[in-house]
Amino acid sequence: MADKGRSPYSAAMHIIPRAALVFASVLLSAPAQAARITPVCAGLMQKAASLLAEDVFQSNLLLFSAAGSGCEDLVRGLLARGVAIDARDRLGRTALALAAKEGRAAVAELLIEKGAAIDARAISGATPLFLATEADHSSIAKYLIAHDANSNLTGAGGLTLLMAAAFNGNVELVDLFLKKGADPNALDASGKAAIVYAASRGFARAVERLIAAGVDANRKYEHGLTALMWAAGYADGAGIDDVKEVLTLLIARGAALDAHDDRGKTATEIARDLGHAEIADYLAAQKPAR
Repeated sequence: MADKGRSPYSAAMHIIPRAALVFASVLLSAPAQAARITPVCAGLMQKAASLLAEDVFQSNLLLFSAAGSGCEDLVRGLLARGVAIDARDRLGRTALALAAKEGRAAVAELLIEKGAAIDARAISGATPLFLATEADHSSIAKYLIAHDANSNLTGAGGLTLLMAAAFNGNVELVDLFLKKGADPNALDASGKAAIVYAASRGFARAVERLIAAGVDANRKYEHGLTALMWAAGYADGAGIDDVKEVLTLLIARGAALDAHDDRGKTATEIARDLGHAEIADYLAAQKPAR
């Protein structure tokens, strides 16, 4: 980004590096470009212009805010100024992780181009790829994978990328991670697999992909719960018709209607106990697949 004329801050050139002055210069002497800058980025650029060379900590904080807010020009300027590209915030996240989490594709691409550590793990274990997948930012996830991000690293609680994609019902990413060798039967720290997340949220296409990849429709997870039972006790926000589609698919793939959890409850009874009367009635009317 070129310096466009003398800035009112030019008297402080001996204190503030030239890279920092560019931010204020853009706002004050390039109105057409400034008009395209979001208010958040404009505010961050003004803060950048006031930083001294020794304000390392504040510069790093600014990089995190700029990356998460999608302020590409500010990120570029801060890196030119010498801010550490792989600095960590209090949760151990890098600027790339924050850009990935917030869906800031242009910033993520810039950071990777400038050499950001693509697999830097936060305190939770989450990588930029995990955060992008968890937040359902498919294009960034695919970009990271194309640039050799490790698809085998887990997030908090042992959650795999496949689980994160299944939780969102993102069939494109489910297929991609399966092709990359993800284990469809892997369990997280709570004893759940990807199919549990997809089934409980009413994502039939994701469930179908996982069964096709070798998941047993009758496998029991924590507390003896099957995918059918998880669907019967579906998560808040799942649509009734979507849940029915998952139940129909699981039954067609051999899920046992009479299986019991470790409390002796069937899927129908679980639905009834949770007040899911329509789903309980639907299950009661079903017959096992032949």
